[in-house]
Amino acid sequence: MSTPSLQPPASSSSKQPQKPKPLWRRRLLRAFLIYAVMPYAVITLLAFVFQRQLMYHPGRVDSLSVASVGLNTDTSEDVTIQTSDGETLKGWLLKYRKAAPDVSAATSATESQPPGQEPDQSGAAAVDSSQAAKPADESANRVLVIYFPGNAQNRFQRLADLKEIQSCGADVLIFDYRGFGDSTGSPTESDMEADARAVWKFAHDELGFADDQIILFGESLGGAVSLSLWSGDLSPAPKPRAVILNSTFASMPRMAAVTYPWFPFRWMVLDRWPSFERIANVTCPIIQFHGDSDELVPLSEAEFLQSCAKAETRFEVIKGGSHNGLPSLPLRRQLKRIITGQDPDADRKSFLIP
Repeated sequence: MSTPSLQPPASSSSKQPQKPKPLWRRRLLRAFLIYAVMPYAVITLLAFVFQRQLMYHPGRVDSLSVASVGLNTDTSEDVTIQTSDGETLKGWLLKYRKAAPDVSAATSATESQPPGQEPDQSGAAAVDSSQAAKPADESANRVLVIYFPGNAQNRFQRLADLKEIQSCGADVLIFDYRGFGDSTGSPTESDMEADARAVWKFAHDELGFADDQIILFGESLGGAVSLSLWSGDLSPAPKPRAVILNSTFASMPRMAAVTYPWFPFRWMVLDRWPSFERIANVTCPIIQFHGDSDELVPLSEAEFLQSCAKAETRFEVIKGGSHNGLPSLPLRRQLKRIITGQDPDADRKSFLIP
């Protein structure tokens, strides 16, 4: 005979069903994942994968030879560098030619003197036409500006700027970066740094310029490329006459943080271009130009870069200046100051090397 259970029968009401989450919460979470997290992740991933395409905008062409662009072959020539890894960098050398003295005027002044009368004490009539026609050897006084361009287009788009610098009394050397213009290869920071050293060596070994005859000019990214000469790999360290920076940033991670503050791009940048570290190694005078209306590189970034320099610097803010284009008048004034060693502003102290 079975013993009756002493346990009370289970009540159906003792089991409480689990209350489901409100439907609106699930919908909100799903919408957040679909419309916020996934696009954010996709944009971040794409930016990382294609960051060099976003950083460099080369203008490729088949040929930019002096003859094909219509430059004067008497004062311009094509130059080429073969890199150690088999790429070809192509560029131009624009040579400054001082205007020849007016020999015909001097000769006519001499002929106009009466027989037996001494030439005018001004010396104009005493010019020897046979010597005046011969250009003096001014190799010791030559100055070369190495122009490092920005991250877009090619050297042809900078032709007006090159002639502007040339007119100030200097030869100008420009190369297109890898993948720019008619140069081969693809741009990366390490390769462009090696190419900058090759250009510096070319100016010495092939063109015959000494350190103190060279001025470095870099616009935007070109400023970072020029400062890469002080990354520690070049020995002895360069000692040019001056370094001129126009619209240059402090580093690429800092620019990523400024431009995209809501994305982690600053920690994902492959080509970092740490100019604020390298500028501290520069020992020659530094001149910086930066527009107060620069739409790409904030003025504060240029000021931070300038604060990291240990050499004497001259910082000029261009009122209303944007990112692109040369500050023609201030640049001409500073170039002539550097080239001639004379300060056109008598009331301002010049710190530049004579």
